Amino acid sequence: MLDQISLQILELHNRFSLKRTLFDAAAIGERLEKAKKLLPHGEFLPWVKKLGVSPRTAQRYMQANATDLTQFDGDISLDRFLRIVVGRPRVVPKVPDTLARNNRQQQIHHTDCRDFAWPKNIPMIFTDPPWKDMDAYKWLNDMAGDHLADDGILLVQCGQHYLSKVLSIMTARPYLWTLAIVYNAMGGKPMANYISNWRPILVFGPNKKLPISSDTYLVSNTNGSHKKHHPWEQPTKPYRYWIARYAPSLVVDPFCGSGTIGCVCKELGLSYIGTEISETHFKIARNRLAEHIRNEGDKS
Repeated sequence: MLDQISLQILELHNRFSLKRTLFDAAAIGERLEKAKKLLPHGEFLPWVKKLGVSPRTAQRYMQANATDLTQFDGDISLDRFLRIVVGRPRVVPKVPDTLARNNRQQQIHHTDCRDFAWPKNIPMIFTDPPWKDMDAYKWLNDMAGDHLADDGILLVQCGQHYLSKVLSIMTARPYLWTLAIVYNAMGGKPMANYISNWRPILVFGPNKKLPISSDTYLVSNTNGSHKKHHPWEQPTKPYRYWIARYAPSLVVDPFCGSGTIGCVCKELGLSYIGTEISETHFKIARNRLAEHIRNEGDKS
């Protein structure tokens, strides 16, 4: 019975193509746009309804047509598909370029990082995107190219399994180094025949003199006890160690999760802007940041 279910899933999975569906939606949208230009003012929506298509669906088709689909050279994730065809509520707080630089504020916003009005000339981006979502890394690369200061630095986490893909994507700034969060004990399921005991952080930025620091940080891992707020939460110690040595005026974190980097910035008296798309994790991050007091037992 289980073998039969497995075969059925594989058959359906191989037939399932969001990319083909999206291109079909764009083709419909293109024809709707042509019809709209041919019809007199006010007659387009009645004409659409006669087709048996709702105005909202027609709008989504035209939205797909307005997207540059040549950017997709591989499979399209469900998240990206929904973003294009369905759309998400845009929450774009007004963020001046000088936000929090002098006031040492830490802010977390519940919004999609792609919709946020990021300031220009950011001195540091330090973030941990969803490791399997290569679209997130592509967006981050573009965002860093547009918003990072000329002498700014980008630090981004990824999984070992995705290192080569992420390195091929992150081209907006020169690659400098790979930092490592090393655990003295790790569990979990092996990947590529290895049990991973470290987490990479890729560093990108200008080839200039940077503060001297170790490129590894050893963390005592007691069965994932640091994952109190988020399933992929990282310990604060390594972040605090590296961020403190760079001491930027502002740290930006587009994928803030439970707000670990924001809490570190609060400890260090640094300005911070984070965004989180999940309402659940945003509330956790907001409350955690508001209540955060450095744990004396967590000093490095």
